[in-house]
Amino acid sequence: MSYIEYKHYFTVDSNGNVRLENQQMYDHAISKIKHRGFFIIKNENADVQHKLYKFYFGVVIRKYCKGSNVFSVYTVEKIHEILFQDIRGSSVVINGNVRIVYDKPFDKYNHNDMKEYISEIIPHLAVEYGIHVKSNKDQYEYKK
Repeated sequence: MSYIEYKHYFTVDSNGNVRLENQQMYDHAISKIKHRGFFIIKNENADVQHKLYKFYFGVVIRKYCKGSNVFSVYTVEKIHEILFQDIRGSSVVINGNVRIVYDKPFDKYNHNDMKEYISEIIPHLAVEYGIHVKSNKDQYEYKK
C-alpha cells in the first residue's frame, strides 16, 4: 500500500482547538484523499521544531551564506554539507584513507541537537567566513 505523506504543523490552544500553521495547504491535502486517509500525530518536543529548520536553511544559509561572496556559487545543499562538516565532522584515517565521520547524521538530530548546532554555527560563520548573521534571538547572534 503506497500513500502520499503531507506534514502539517499545528498548535493546540487551551480549549483543545487545533490551529493549523497553513490551513490552505491542509485543505489541498484533504482534497487529494480519494477514499480513506489516516493521521500520525507527533509531539514536536522530540523532533526539531519547524522554525529552527526555517531559520537555519532560510535565514542562515539562503539569506546570509548565499548572499555572501564566500558561498554565492554553491547550492543550499552544498553549503549545508560544508557547514555541517566544519562543525560536526571529524577526520579519521582508516587503512591510510582519510574519512570524515559525524557524531550523528543531520536527519537524526532532535530539537536540542539542532539548537546546539545553530548556536555553534553562528559564531563559526563570523570567525571563519566573515558572515555575521543577525537574528531576533540573542542566543543566535555572534557578539564581537
